[in-house]
Amino acid sequence: MTERKVAVVTGGSAGMGLATARELARRGYDLVLSSRDPQSAAEQIRSDFEVQVRVVAGSIADPGLAEHLATAAKALGGATALLLNHGGPPVKPIMALTDEDWTGAFQTMVTGPLRVMRALVPQLQANPTGRVLAISSFTVKTPFAGIGLSNALRAALVNALKTAALELGPGGVLVNALAPGYVETDRIREWNDSYARQENTNVEEIRARTLETIPLRRYGTPEGYARLAAFLLSEDNDYVSGQQIVYDGGLVVAISCLHCFSPGFRSTIRKPTKNMSHAPARLWQLSGGTLLCGAPRQRCSKAPMMGCAQWLCHFPTSIPHGAGMRQNNTPKRVDFGPRQWQTPLLCCLKRTSPSPSHRPRQAAFLEALGHIVHRTT
Repeated sequence: MTERKVAVVTGGSAGMGLATARELARRGYDLVLSSRDPQSAAEQIRSDFEVQVRVVAGSIADPGLAEHLATAAKALGGATALLLNHGGPPVKPIMALTDEDWTGAFQTMVTGPLRVMRALVPQLQANPTGRVLAISSFTVKTPFAGIGLSNALRAALVNALKTAALELGPGGVLVNALAPGYVETDRIREWNDSYARQENTNVEEIRARTLETIPLRRYGTPEGYARLAAFLLSEDNDYVSGQQIVYDGGLVVAISCLHCFSPGFRSTIRKPTKNMSHAPARLWQLSGGTLLCGAPRQRCSKAPMMGCAQWLCHFPTSIPHGAGMRQNNTPKRVDFGPRQWQTPLLCCLKRTSPSPSHRPRQAAFLEALGHIVHRTT
């Protein structure tokens, strides 16, 4: 085997795939670049870096692509790194997906990547620094409404890769996935456009709302993603395998950390939209659209135990009927002061036992919400 490093990059003509190919070239990797039209990207890389670049045009769903990639990599001396990337599937509600949608997306997002990996594993095993990395998505951890294909099939690929990490580990091949959050790419712009149309609003509103959910208050960049990807594909990564690492500015942590009661989500709770993907919106949806929010913000006394000591919680003062609570077949209104039901709420969210003084309020709270909190955490 040659001492030169060789990386095979699928989906390498745009976005994070192209950014990672460029970062690998900057680090001295020769490349096998694949996409439906890789020629322009290849010419750009050749002009900017002193590396060899071979192109293999085609879709990752094409059964013949894997062998063509293996042949091209072998001609350069054998693959040492493999980046699995592909275009995102259609943005559709899950009930709108047809059998053809599922079949086509499965070929692109699961069968194709695994076929390419199988074809290149012998070369990766022959090299002491064989590495595999797939571009996945943060929605594997926190599924969003409207992207059922991505939620389901990226999770399938990630778990297949974790299995491969177990099986290929004894041979020295490290296998991981790197999940972007909101990164400035055409895919995210397409996503924002789709949600803007669904909600009859503008893209700027969707973007502003999205930024409120990200602790760093900004999108990631393809170049930032590429630097982390290149590390995971290099010999510098000597022990990370079987992982899905998230590049998301803290988004997944925010989503899992009572984000529905942070100030950034007040507008989502007060003014729900058709996109019921975030927990506050789901809370509104499951309560029949009746959850009101109007109390002054209170510092959350239980926040430190939840790892979010700096977060301010925003609590509603009252809950009209919304979860099966009726009296004489008419809606029954239940009023709570914000301080009164702060602790019972948090106990419900953590599934811990409240103190005796809080138990009656917790029972009333659960009755009023009909276990909605349990269904959204």
